[in-house]
Amino acid sequence: MLRYFFLLAILGLLPVLLMAGGGWPQPPGGGFFKLNQTFLSADEYFTATGSHARTARFSVYSTSLYGEYGISSKLTALLYAPFYMRTTVQETLLNGYLIPDDQLSGIGDIEVGLKYNFISKGPIIVSASFLLDFPSGKNTGGQLEILQTGDGEFNQQFQIDASHSFYPAPFYATLSAGFNNRNTSTFKYSSGTPQEVEFSDELYWGGEIGWTPGKHWVVALKWLHLNSLQNGDTGGMTGASSLFSNNVEYFSITPEISYRLNENWGFSGSIGMGPGSRNILAGANFALGVYYKWQ
Repeated sequence: MLRYFFLLAILGLLPVLLMAGGGWPQPPGGGFFKLNQTFLSADEYFTATGSHARTARFSVYSTSLYGEYGISSKLTALLYAPFYMRTTVQETLLNGYLIPDDQLSGIGDIEVGLKYNFISKGPIIVSASFLLDFPSGKNTGGQLEILQTGDGEFNQQFQIDASHSFYPAPFYATLSAGFNNRNTSTFKYSSGTPQEVEFSDELYWGGEIGWTPGKHWVVALKWLHLNSLQNGDTGGMTGASSLFSNNVEYFSITPEISYRLNENWGFSGSIGMGPGSRNILAGANFALGVYYKWQ
């Protein structure tokens, strides 16, 4: 029964792609690439009712590449590739079960898509994105097979972004909303029969407000609300061992600071927090990144 208590699915890539570039498309032949390192560690998780519960200390490390490339003046290609993920657990005696020191490393679930700009009226930009999430990660691993680098299911997202620049005032704003169509994942264990899990579809919305006090600095506040439609499996799934779980719900708040070295290179740092969450680890998500852009 322990393996079912620790079954994981995806919180995943929504916070990464949502508001990553807002509604603004890349110019033809132009692009933006960002190498990002994230880290989260916690020994508590939010239950299905939103209360806190103790678990072993799980940590999640992710090294990823996010990219945008302008195909035309209206069409932009999108990529999110977590090319190295590492999840660990510290040895713990929990509810009579001994959870040993363990780790799992590998590639995460890769996401590709297209963004199409269909409204450009002065400072207002509205675009639609279609994203495909491929199950390139591992959905079972480690000694007890309770660790993952992916969710094992192929899902599709549709998203709308509306952005507004207040130039010459040093502010901008973005509002985003989307739907995540999820599917079935098969968890294959070294012993026993495979376990199929039907994931619930998700609706999400969020936003970003930003301040550019000078040519080098950008200060932003991002938020994201994820809501499960509860139309998949409900039993045997918790967020006790990762960022991943079925029927995740949360409202995250992420302050971010970016520093631009020159016209092409820059750095960023952020801290993501999720008060009022369900079925997910209860910890802050730290991120550091370096980016390169060109036109």
